[in-house]
Amino acid sequence: MEDNDNERHYKVALMQADGKNELATESDMDSQYRGDPFPGATHNTTFNANSNPNSRSYYRRKDTSVSVTGISDSAEMMTMDVTVKPRRSPPQSNL
Repeated sequence: MEDNDNERHYKVALMQADGKNELATESDMDSQYRGDPFPGATHNTTFNANSNPNSRSYYRRKDTSVSVTGISDSAEMMTMDVTVKPRRSPPQSNL
């Protein structure tokens, strides 16, 4: 994907804690967006392959090995644990 001309699929997306994607689909901002920031009204403190929303790849739904856990309450200063596991390299050939 060389450009970003598909409005339904971003190269980089802002993931919303409630998984509703309202920031991209709604034009009127009001109190319904309290669930968007992590942990938000949904108290979502985890973003990984098994959470909702999840960190799986958009097209193939494969595990990206990206995990954000222990997301603190919304504040001026926030903390979280970020893990990115390296991809496994294919076996080396001794040809």
